[in-house]
Amino acid sequence: MNELNTSELLIALVIHFVLPLLGLIYYIYILKRMKIENIKNPPDIALFLIFLNYGGLLIIILTAYLWYWSLMATIGSLYILLISPIIMLGISIYYLKSIKLSKYHKTTFYSAMLYIPILVATYLIIMKK
Repeated sequence: MNELNTSELLIALVIHFVLPLLGLIYYIYILKRMKIENIKNPPDIALFLIFLNYGGLLIIILTAYLWYWSLMATIGSLYILLISPIIMLGISIYYLKSIKLSKYHKTTFYSAMLYIPILVATYLIIMKK
């Protein structure tokens, strides 16, 4: 097996450690903001799934362009293609009626609703690569 040079190691750390960690930190920040603002029925689980799915899509994109494709990337890509659209569709349907409760509910709805068009556009761009 080939050894990774410094730039490859840095790319791997950013893609697979730093970006997920930043996403988790931002998710926790949003949870704290919702608690401070005393949001009724906060969309915490839905937001976690939204962060998971958009983060997974970002990791797939960065892996396709900057890193080495692997079996794990293929498994992640299958999840992003086959399962995450169903989850996001369910979230958007569920939060359609809650859109007026808060800016967090509204953002949850629109983030979930826009996921499938963004996913399709992303894969069309990647396939042209």
